[in-house]
Amino acid sequence: MAKCKFCGAEVAIGARCTYCGSKAESWYYSGKEKKREPKKKKASHDRVRDLFNGKIYIVKKGDCLWNIAKNLYGSGAEYYRIVRKNHLQDPNHIEVGQELYY
Repeated sequence: MAKCKFCGAEVAIGARCTYCGSKAESWYYSGKEKKREPKKKKASHDRVRDLFNGKIYIVKKGDCLWNIAKNLYGSGAEYYRIVRKNHLQDPNHIEVGQELYY
């Protein structure tokens, strides 16, 4: 474990801090801290695992693709990535409860 560069909380390198949400980038930490991290195993992909790992977004009331993309990618103009990944015919029509892969 390493300390978050913003808030000082314990965080695994490559993971997001539970307190401030920043990502612990590996280039920021010294080699000593990197060596302490265990190797991650490749997980099999299934729907439930993707949901908990943040690969599926469930549309809520008032959502639009622009705002979803802004939250997920940092820019609303990236909404086309969600459209392509989900093969949406009409990007202006998404329904509450719809699952979107990103």
